Amino acid sequence: VRAARAQIVMSGLRALAARMGELNGGLGAVVLMSEGFTTDVPRARERRLPDLQALVRAASRFRVLLYAFDPGPVPTAALSDVAATDADTASETSTLIQSLARDTGGDAVAAGQDLTSGLRRVANDLDSYYVLTYKANNPNDGRFHTLEVTSSRRGAHVRARSGYWAPVPAELRTTYRS
Repeated sequence: VRAARAQIVMSGLRALAARMGELNGGLGAVVLMSEGFTTDVPRARERRLPDLQALVRAASRFRVLLYAFDPGPVPTAALSDVAATDADTASETSTLIQSLARDTGGDAVAAGQDLTSGLRRVANDLDSYYVLTYKANNPNDGRFHTLEVTSSRRGAHVRARSGYWAPVPAELRTTYRS
C-alpha cells in the first residue's frame, strides 16, 4: 500500500510539473508536505510507471522546483530495537525526499524545523533567481550529466540542480515505444 501511495503521489507531481510548464509562467514551485516516500517504489522500466527519475526529469524540463516539508516532530532517540528500525526507515524515506527536492533545484525542511521560514525561502527563491542556460557538446545522449554552479561573489548562496538529463535521441524514442 505504501509503494502504491508513493507511486500515485509521484505520478501526480509529475503531471503537475508538466501542467505548470504548459502554462509558461516562468519558474514554478511545488510545496510538498510529506514525511517521505517508501524506498520500495518499483522502477519505471519494470512496471511502466513513473519513478523518481521521471519526476526529476519532468521538473527539470518544465522549470519546476520541488520543496519538501516534513511536518513531523523532531526525531527522538530510539528506545528499542523495533523503534530503532522504524527510525532508520523514517530517516531513509526522509533522505529520499530531501534528495528529490535538491535534484529539482528546490530545498527540504526536515522534521521539527520551522515551516514558516521554509515557506519564506520558497517565496524568496521565486522572487529572486537567475536562469542560466547551458548548451552541451553532445546534447542527445539520454544520460544524466552533472553540473556545478559556483559564484565568486562573497556571501552569495548558490543552489542549483545537480545536473541535467539530456534528451533521448529520436531514433531511440521510436524504438523504445514500439
